[in-house]
Amino acid sequence: LNCITVLIDNEEYLLLLDDENKPLIDSYSVSMFVKNIEKNAFINCSKLSTAQIAGNIDEDSFSKCPNIRYLTVVSGKIDNKAFAFRNKLIEVDIKSDVEAVGEKAFIFCDNLRKVTVSAKKIENSAFSLCRNLETAIITKDVESIVNNAFLGSDKVRIHVYKDSVAEKYVRKNNLKYIVVDVKPIVSAKINNTQRQLTYSI
Repeated sequence: LNCITVLIDNEEYLLLLDDENKPLIDSYSVSMFVKNIEKNAFINCSKLSTAQIAGNIDEDSFSKCPNIRYLTVVSGKIDNKAFAFRNKLIEVDIKSDVEAVGEKAFIFCDNLRKVTVSAKKIENSAFSLCRNLETAIITKDVESIVNNAFLGSDKVRIHVYKDSVAEKYVRKNNLKYIVVDVKPIVSAKINNTQRQLTYSI
């Protein structure tokens, strides 16, 4: 086995390599305490398929990691074109501590099927031309969405919350959408105590 160093928050970390000098990881989780993932930090991680990331993500932080399928970003900012042209990417979950999804961050991700976005801002063309994107869930945490954020992603149906920024966005741009609201669906007595069950997405 060989190893290389990767640079995260200006700190060096060891990454084990196989006999072909390819990283021996298929999933990776970056600590919430990380602030920045530097350029080329995970270059050539061809086996990486699942990543949970905290910290600002540079355009080249995950360059040449073509097989990422499932991505969760929990904090920081996703830079412009950070995950553009990732044809293996299937599902993305962007949490509320993320400041912004940058311009063209996920453009041309042809196999992307579902995104959940709670970031404060969705920038220009962030999810444009994702031709097989079917579901986008935009939570109440989102404060700003640029008009063409989903331009050319014609199959997408956007799930929005009533009276949210996202609802105004889909109405203004004449996009397919579903209004989600937390509603009671069942009421039952359990041990003589009334219980109410609710659903939401």
